[in-house]
Amino acid sequence: MKKAILSSIALVAAVLSGHAQLGSLCNNAQPACAQTGLTYTNSTGQAPGHPGMGAVNCLSTTPNAAIFYMQVGTSGNINMTLRQTNNSGTGIDVDFQLWGPFPSLAAGCASIANNPANANAGCSYSTAFTEYVNIVNGTVGSYYILLITNYSNQPGTVSLTQTGGSGTTNCGILSNAQNNGPICLGQPLTLTGTGSSGSASYSSTWYAGTNYSAPLSNSLTYTFTPPSAGSYDFTLVITDLNSLQSDTSHTTAVVNPIPAAPVFTSTSPACQGSLVTLTPTPTIPGATYTWSGTNGFTSNVPVVNFPGAIPAIFNGDYTLRVSVNGCLSPPYTQNLTVYPTVVPIVTGPTEVCEGAYVPLSVTNGNAFVSFTWNSTTGLPSPGPGSNPQPVTNGSYTVSVVDSHGCTTVSTPAHIVTLLPNPLEFFGTPSLCTGSTTVLRATPGKASYLWNTGSTVDSTVVSHGGPLILTVVSTQGCERTDTVDITEHAKPVAAVSPDKICGGDLVNFQNNTQLSDNFGSVQQSWFWNFGHLNPDSTQAVSSLSAPAHLFPGPGAYHVTFRVESNYGCSDTVEYTFHVIDNPHPSFVFESLCFGESKFTNTSHQGSNPFKTTNWDFGDGTTSTTTDPVFSHGFPSIAAYDVTLTITDSMGCVSDTLIPILLKPTPMFGEIPNIITPNGDNVNDDYVFLPIYEDCYNYTFAVFNRWGAKVFETEKSSKGFNGISGLGSKLKDGVYFWVLTANGIVQGEGEKILKKGTLTVVGTK
Repeated sequence: MKKAILSSIALVAAVLSGHAQLGSLCNNAQPACAQTGLTYTNSTGQAPGHPGMGAVNCLSTTPNAAIFYMQVGTSGNINMTLRQTNNSGTGIDVDFQLWGPFPSLAAGCASIANNPANANAGCSYSTAFTEYVNIVNGTVGSYYILLITNYSNQPGTVSLTQTGGSGTTNCGILSNAQNNGPICLGQPLTLTGTGSSGSASYSSTWYAGTNYSAPLSNSLTYTFTPPSAGSYDFTLVITDLNSLQSDTSHTTAVVNPIPAAPVFTSTSPACQGSLVTLTPTPTIPGATYTWSGTNGFTSNVPVVNFPGAIPAIFNGDYTLRVSVNGCLSPPYTQNLTVYPTVVPIVTGPTEVCEGAYVPLSVTNGNAFVSFTWNSTTGLPSPGPGSNPQPVTNGSYTVSVVDSHGCTTVSTPAHIVTLLPNPLEFFGTPSLCTGSTTVLRATPGKASYLWNTGSTVDSTVVSHGGPLILTVVSTQGCERTDTVDITEHAKPVAAVSPDKICGGDLVNFQNNTQLSDNFGSVQQSWFWNFGHLNPDSTQAVSSLSAPAHLFPGPGAYHVTFRVESNYGCSDTVEYTFHVIDNPHPSFVFESLCFGESKFTNTSHQGSNPFKTTNWDFGDGTTSTTTDPVFSHGFPSIAAYDVTLTITDSMGCVSDTLIPILLKPTPMFGEIPNIITPNGDNVNDDYVFLPIYEDCYNYTFAVFNRWGAKVFETEKSSKGFNGISGLGSKLKDGVYFWVLTANGIVQGEGEKILKKGTLTVVGTK
């Protein structure tokens, strides 16, 4: 039960126009209880901006209006929150006008009708979907009238709840709604209500859900038969006819559906002696099952099991009903037939030679549609008659399926004794192309016949294919066995290259060919490079395509062996040549003015020279093959000169020699005095021989009268106070002149020097 404002009791009054009609609207006002709250379905039909009852105080329009009244029960502030949402739960605009206080509802209605501006206690015309309605300092017994509008004209719900304040409203009416549910569809539903009020005079009204526009009954008890299963909500409104206060209560009635007749299935096929099961499809959770059937059978379990079914006992009709939530379904009946079985019997010989076939039969074979043989020796093919080939002594049974799908196993087992004639092959059933293998058979047989033509217990095989042997035992039992001989391809080893320049790393290429139909692959490789390592071990490798560096030029005996995963192998041996590369070398002589002389002292290795390349380190190169040649460098400095020689096989060698050019000497200071007295100290002036290498020069001496007394162009002829004619010159001061040119055309400077030379102490 919910103490509430008369929730949605035709709360939306008819649309009135003009303030004079507010009084008549008051006649439809419904009581409200603030502390328990108000919730009602709003009214629609007037578009936004529709005048409704016209302007009321702050409300410019009053569309879709509903009006309520409240009486203060406890003095104080009563703070209420007003909200409106559409049917999707989204907030929509709600507006209100509150009047009061009034001494009575009638006085309030008269005051509003005369002038809606009277007793204005609050008003809001904002676009918010939440508003706050406040009664300030309410006194016990006073009345307030509340107008609520739906401006947006969207269907939805309005709620008003007290959220603060110490005051309360009068909620003195009591309503209690009940029903006789849950019931089954087709049974009557009875709504029962109780109520009370402060006076003896009150009314009661039943509504479906919150549809207050269509009352169901004005009696406390209302009975009807629901048209369909489901959940039904009802509202009971009790109204005090004196105070017009009311209370609302709700009740929900459940109408359960009648379950459908339950379908069930039986084990198919239902065979004699097997487990037969009756299974509802589907199984209904929470249902109560009632089974009945032939020979007085009853059960209340969902799934019924009949172990070891017997046709005479279980054949007949079976019926199932279910009850869900107390509602009983119609019956469902199905016939059950248990099929009798026919037992098969296996017949046939009980003794056979090993490897021979045993003809077996099944009695009443035409009564069955399929056969599955089982034995401890070997499995024959399906059929009413079969020829198994046993491998040891053993027994046979047969499983049969009849036309109904029932399976039966023969019993007892049929015993077969084997006359042994075992045969086994010894040897390797594979060979490499071009080789042979030997296979042997179990000895001690009476006779042998190989498809190779051999008639003894062994044979030599030289090719692949089936090897067939037929033997006869000493007991006369014949047996033929076949073994497949696999012939594996022999690899054909091949390698490259066969020569390399000295000092180069050899990348050996494995060109072996291997292909057959039996999955042969190259399994292992072995290389012997024909020389010893520095640690005196043999230079070898097990890589498929190794890289190898030989210790020096020469001929090496290289061996390469390849083996497949089946042991077939091939070996190739050949001589590998490491070429003796060219041996470049040269000597260098520094001359004057950056000029230098080169002498090519290179000698060939295994092959003659093809190209000669000089790189002088100064940005210039030359391909000259002259054994001796000169080269002028741009400046006196150090240079890295490289000589590269390529022989006729393309092998390349080079040598780099750093050279340092000698600077060209300049004439030094000539002394201004000599003392040719024979003491070997300052006896003469001699030019160094290097000047002759770099310059053409003349040194001349003149006496004071300008007569030339001495001249020389050689360093071997120095001036020692002796004239050019061989006579001694007198002591005194002489004049000298030195002229010089660089020997190399266009190189060096022209030199002219002059000075005086004093000769003292000539003998």
